[in-house]
Amino acid sequence: MENQAHREEVQQLFVRHISPIKGFILGLCPDFSAADDILQEVFMTVTRKADDFEPGTNFPAWARAIARNKVLEYLKKSARLACPLDEEALDAVA
Repeated sequence: MENQAHREEVQQLFVRHISPIKGFILGLCPDFSAADDILQEVFMTVTRKADDFEPGTNFPAWARAIARNKVLEYLKKSARLACPLDEEALDAVA
């Protein structure tokens, strides 16, 4: 039950920080539809990896790292130029 409580706490942190997380995603990939899809993927990953998050540490930074990886995954999968930045450029922006 403790894991469930921790997972819910992490989900609440995500909801509390959803606007800056979405803004971060849009900054890397300014396609609103793609950003919504990526945001959903980030939420699912945050939920799945909730046990990896240590309470009291920087949640927004942790979530942004996940978001960055999800943007990269999206770009590799889609092979579109909606966000024509390579991984090095994304790191600089992030």
